[in-house]
Amino acid sequence: MQSIARILLCLLVAGSTAMAFAPVPYYTLYGIVRDQVGQTIMAQRAENVLLKGGVGVRRTPSTSSQFDQNYQLCNE
Repeated sequence: MQSIARILLCLLVAGSTAMAFAPVPYYTLYGIVRDQVGQTIMAQRAENVLLKGGVGVRRTPSTSSQFDQNYQLCNE
């Protein structure tokens, strides 16, 4: 009886530890930074900061080199 209980316990533990999520794919955030009235911000040496839990995890400069975006933030 004890050997059956041990086998069932081992199967239960092995089955619960085998579940995992797939890794997060890479992604790119991009867009146009605007002020409170909708005007595009054209500041020199400005940076965009991605916050996670109030802590900055990524930074990227604001540039105006492309027509449809002035920042691009890559997650790698």
